[in-house]
Amino acid sequence: LTTHYSLLTTHYSLLTTHYSLLTTHYSLLTTHYPLFMNNIRLKIKTGDTVKILSGKDKGKSGKVIKVLPKLGKATVEGVNLHTRFERSKQAGQPGKKVTFFGPLQISKLMLIDPNSGEPTRVKYTFLENGVKQRTAKSSGKAV
Repeated sequence: LTTHYSLLTTHYSLLTTHYSLLTTHYSLLTTHYPLFMNNIRLKIKTGDTVKILSGKDKGKSGKVIKVLPKLGKATVEGVNLHTRFERSKQAGQPGKKVTFFGPLQISKLMLIDPNSGEPTRVKYTFLENGVKQRTAKSSGKAV
């Protein structure tokens, strides 16, 4: 009975240590990375055509495939290509090389106005019927 009790106390102390480490890690993430766990209102949506402002793919443009608002990132087609090597799932077959598009920070992207074809900032305007609409700042037309 005493060995069982000592095992339970050891297990409890390990759990409390693990919990304190998790809370410390979470507090570090929220203080050093303000974009973590926050839903940010993004002006770039899936399907938009954007231009890359900085980085190794600066000047390229592509279509937004996926938007990650909690991280403040978006995946753009044909930009930020990564390669990963996967092991074979069955013995005797070779592994394969998988390429995929990595996400980029939203601040590195600028929407391309579909009317003029130039990069532009985005603002929101309200129509007479109360509908919120994205508008290009350069041309003033709806995006």
